Amino acid sequence: MRFEKAQELNFINAALSGNTRALESSLLIGEDHPSKMDLLMYRDRITAIKEWPFTDRIRALVLFVILPPMTWVIAALIEIVIEGAI
Repeated sequence: MRFEKAQELNFINAALSGNTRALESSLLIGEDHPSKMDLLMYRDRITAIKEWPFTDRIRALVLFVILPPMTWVIAALIEIVIEGAI
């Protein structure tokens, strides 16, 4: 996914720089001479595609549900190690 996204962005950036032949390898192969505004909007849509399968809900789950108990367990383990050293 990451490679395809980078490749598509390279094609679009080349087309925005003036190389319209770069669109022959792009997913926009069927489009006839897209305007710069269309290319900019398409580039923004491609940039917005997430490369990792982490949604906002999973991030919130990790931050608010999993992380606090894990820090408590790690703190308890550190306390046990320090008490054992003393």
